[in-house]
Amino acid sequence: GFLLFNAGVSSAVPDAHTGNDLASLGVTVLNLAPNISFATNTLALLEDSAALSVPAFLQVSPQETNQTITNVTVTASNPALFSVQPRFETNGTLNLTLAGDVSGSSVITVVATDDGGTASGGADRSTNSFTVTVTAVNDAPSFTTATNNVVVLEDAAGQTLPGFVTASVGPADEAGQGVTNYTVTSSLPGLFAVGPAVALDGTLTFTPAANSNGIATITVIAQDNGGTANGGADRATNSFTITVSAVNDAPSFTMASNNVVVLEDAGLVTLAGFITSVSPGPADEAAQSVTNFVVVATNSALFAVAPAIGTNGTLTFTAATNVSGVATVFVQAQDDGGTANGGTNGSLKQSFTITISDVNDAPIITLTTNTVFGSEDSGAQTITAFATFLTIESGQ
Repeated sequence: GFLLFNAGVSSAVPDAHTGNDLASLGVTVLNLAPNISFATNTLALLEDSAALSVPAFLQVSPQETNQTITNVTVTASNPALFSVQPRFETNGTLNLTLAGDVSGSSVITVVATDDGGTASGGADRSTNSFTVTVTAVNDAPSFTTATNNVVVLEDAAGQTLPGFVTASVGPADEAGQGVTNYTVTSSLPGLFAVGPAVALDGTLTFTPAANSNGIATITVIAQDNGGTANGGADRATNSFTITVSAVNDAPSFTMASNNVVVLEDAGLVTLAGFITSVSPGPADEAAQSVTNFVVVATNSALFAVAPAIGTNGTLTFTAATNVSGVATVFVQAQDDGGTANGGTNGSLKQSFTITISDVNDAPIITLTTNTVFGSEDSGAQTITAFATFLTIESGQ
């Protein structure tokens, strides 16, 4: 600006001008740069914070009362730190939005311009800066499983599934981290002789318990080494199921004797409780039952009615008439568990012998007549072929 001063001048010299002279003095005032200040010179935020609005963060004003601020520019030294760059409203409110999964710092430079101009070397703008610091917050790791349901058969051997779990420690800014542990729990621990475990390379291992079947929910917690500072998360949870499909085990039984001995012509023979300790299988097959005994005998001529065994374990047979000898009898129990998945519903075959001991039968005598007539004093008589003798056993 320009200031004008008027001044009167008088002289003490007699021959000088008389009266007062008027002189003008002009002073040029240079424009001063506006003032810029902030509520703080360092704004500390956490990674992934929500969009931010800070009222009255910026105070900017011209030093001359008759001037106004005409422009404010804002630049960031690290623009990648923001998804919406910092900016100021006319009332000084700061608005910004952080980029996701990014940490670090950025110097925010503010340039304010007033309308005072730059004439005669004046300054119409000034610069100031503050720093936005974004502190890292650990993101939880994530992982997937190769399948949501692992199916094996009952009594299967130990299982090893490489690459079953595929893990990620988090977004790109956490690439230097690693998963350090997998915690694995089962909803049905009795289903396993060796419980499920996941190695750091993602390999799943487990061993089913013998004679057990069912479905277990397996819960896996992955933990990385990023920590939980500033509210971070270092764990993720996922689950899958292991199905151990039932495979029928063979039934079993015991016999009261390995050799049954009866006499020739014994007729119907009934031996209650000949079969005992009948079992459809292990404890997990307690609901099954033995439904049949398959009985096959050699030397079938020994029997009028072949050997049979009822589900109550009773052995029955009828010996043929006038026959003796030894027969081998094979027995197999069958249950109702079926043969799905390679199961077995028939027991191991067991055998015993039936011995029919020889009993000598009396010979048969047949007479040609029951009455013989002779005359008095007729002397010795000879009647040819009067009697016929028959033996039952051959060789006698």
